[in-house]
Amino acid sequence: MQHVLAHLNLYPDGNAFYLKHKLADKLTVQPGNLILGNGSNEIIEFVGHAFMEPGVDVVLFGTGDQAHLRSNIEWSATIRYVSLVATLNTPAYVGGDTTLRWRPRDELELSVTGQNLLRPRHQEFADVARILLPTAVQRSVFVKMAWSF
Repeated sequence: MQHVLAHLNLYPDGNAFYLKHKLADKLTVQPGNLILGNGSNEIIEFVGHAFMEPGVDVVLFGTGDQAHLRSNIEWSATIRYVSLVATLNTPAYVGGDTTLRWRPRDELELSVTGQNLLRPRHQEFADVARILLPTAVQRSVFVKMAWSF
C-alpha cells in the first residue's frame, strides 16, 4: 500500500506502450493500428488531428457539476460548446445533459438521463468525403436500472 501511495500522483502513459503491444499480439494487428488514450479528451484530440486541416480552429468547452442531494441521490449536469468546423460542414452548437441517480440499496441504481436537452437536434458530425449525409443528434431521455450481484 505504501508503494502504491508513493506513485499515486503519476499519470498513466498516454501511449500505453505495454498494453498496446499485448493487445496487438492478441488481436493480430500492428501496435500502430491501435489508438489508446487517457480519457475521452485525448481520443477527441486524436480525431481532430485526423480530420482537421491546417488552419482550422475548433473550440471545445465543457463544464459540469454534480450534487449529492442525499446520501443515496445524486444529480449531475454538463453543458458544452463546440465551435463551427467549416471543413467538416458542422455548425457550432451548445449542448446540455443531466442525470438523476437514486441508489435505494447498495446493489441497485436507478437513473434518468436527458441528453442534448437545449435543442430538439443538432448536427454533431459530418461526412468528410461528402458521401454520407450528416448525422443529426436528437434530444433524448432514457431510464436505466443497474443491479450489481
